[in-house]
Amino acid sequence: MVLYLNFSGIIGELHNYRAGLDAHCQTCFDYFCDIYAEYLPQGIKEQLDAKNGAVEQLDYLYHECERVGQDIYLLSMSMTILPMPSFRMPKACTDIRRKRTRKDICVHSSTR
Repeated sequence: MVLYLNFSGIIGELHNYRAGLDAHCQTCFDYFCDIYAEYLPQGIKEQLDAKNGAVEQLDYLYHECERVGQDIYLLSMSMTILPMPSFRMPKACTDIRRKRTRKDICVHSSTR
């Protein structure tokens, strides 16, 4: 069973990012429970909704799946926001960013 989290879709400001993260994960966890309902314990979605925040929900979901002998594969996606074009970065910084980005894409890509 694959749990897909796309963190690039999280909406939030500096001081309320956690609320956006929790809301996004709640939606993903509910969808996961709907898709794999026949493999999960009955009532898991309701118990999951009662947990406080994404961390507690993921922990609960993982342990419930483990309890019934189901494996979860976490597929996550995130997008780095690059600086606005009006901000000049030193060449050393842009070179490092390019190298790390290529490496991250390669590591997380199934096409390598």
